Amino acid sequence: MDKITGNIPKDDSKNQQPPKRKRKISFQSEIANKTPKLEPDEVKQNTKSSQQENNLNTDPCGPLNSHAEDKNEVHEEFWIPELHLTVSHKEMLLTPGRGLTRVFVDAAQTLLKKQFNAKGLQSVVKEQFIPVSGPSVQFHVDYKRAHVFLSCYRKDHVEIVDSWKYFPSEEPLKHIRRIYKKVVSRPLKTLKFAHADRQVDGSRNCVIYSIANAYEILSNGNVCCKYDHGKMREHLFKCLENGEITEFPKIPQDITENRE
Repeated sequence: MDKITGNIPKDDSKNQQPPKRKRKISFQSEIANKTPKLEPDEVKQNTKSSQQENNLNTDPCGPLNSHAEDKNEVHEEFWIPELHLTVSHKEMLLTPGRGLTRVFVDAAQTLLKKQFNAKGLQSVVKEQFIPVSGPSVQFHVDYKRAHVFLSCYRKDHVEIVDSWKYFPSEEPLKHIRRIYKKVVSRPLKTLKFAHADRQVDGSRNCVIYSIANAYEILSNGNVCCKYDHGKMREHLFKCLENGEITEFPKIPQDITENRE
């Protein structure tokens, strides 16, 4: 008997629905419809055909997953000891078209942190990422695609800044979610793609472009520029030797284009 109403309580056990299982949110659903969109002019400029685009999306940028270099570093003569760059790294940078390793990323981050007192910029060699609490910039190494790109938190959302028309694999997306979870409840759901310059097909310069873009974000917040591709590698060499990352060479835009 129900002590309050005096009525016999109904047995609803037969009509009860089984408890619903908690739906597991996958990366695919969380980042749905987030594929970067290119403007018509950019598509025309960067992809001459669908076949060329496919080749671009599968061509690795360089030997980014060479973990062996960390062990061999102690046996080599150093080029810039404070940045953990050896003579082999110097030769790598001076070789046109050769991909760069993740050690260059950490070297550039070391300089950028000193110059701008920037948040984020956590080591891609150690990969011990911790959540940030405010505006920040972070490099990401996508080992599956042998590629480097940037992410940043600003204006209440997370942006990807990339020199290649491709979408990150699952591992760097996990890092993005971990790094920005304190400033955005669901970082991958609100992910945006910045309009940034694309590297030349087959150039394998994603590390250099990422460093150039990181400087632009930290110095003026704008990555809408066109770099002078032929001068970027030499410029990075000078920056590392001088111990300071400076603005990378750019191609001047026509005044009428700027007005448009």
